[in-house]
Amino acid sequence: MLRQPAGERAHPPKKCLAHAPGVRQTDEPELIAKDRSRSPDVARLPDFLLVGPPRTGTTWLHGVLYYRARLPERTKETHFFDMFYYKGLDWYRAYFRRCPDEAMAGEVTPTYFSLPRVRERIARDLPGCKIVCTLRDPVMRAWSWYRVLHRAGRIRADFEDEILNGAEPQLREANRYAFHLRAWRERFGTANVGVFFYDDLVMDPQRFADSLLGFLGLCRAS
Repeated sequence: MLRQPAGERAHPPKKCLAHAPGVRQTDEPELIAKDRSRSPDVARLPDFLLVGPPRTGTTWLHGVLYYRARLPERTKETHFFDMFYYKGLDWYRAYFRRCPDEAMAGEVTPTYFSLPRVRERIARDLPGCKIVCTLRDPVMRAWSWYRVLHRAGRIRADFEDEILNGAEPQLREANRYAFHLRAWRERFGTANVGVFFYDDLVMDPQRFADSLLGFLGLCRAS
């Protein structure tokens, strides 16, 4: 029987996030991943991606998927489509070099959810890929992510100040669930975008896992 992820021990300030100003997207030059014809010794590419956003149970899901699908070797998150796209598809394929054609391959990188350039890159390079989005109460999700960044020393201001004035996109921009879900569905089709809720994971981990695995066409958890 699967267990739910550990709960948060603290709660965010009661200040509502709904009126926080939007985050301006930074203009960046597009880097094109150069592909070469696939040969027998070149690994395949993923069939599915868990795109987040952060603090929505993706680490727990990585554990569920680890023995049921082929995930990247030596790392949990490759960050290929948001940080290392310039390295090219052959670099990305190397993470799946031991994945046989008949197996399901995938990746979990929760920072992909709210980045338009990432959506476009995935649509171009993995057009038939299934997309998994995991959503959580936006205030609790932002608070949980804030605590991670604050402990790591990546942000110093208090929670309210970071929400209102900070530049961390995963705090505010990633909470625009309807906007980004619509964009993912437009690029990949509604049938190929699965939406799952953190509250369901907390209430019934087994049922949550079975539902997600069913969407991906993988055997159920036990």
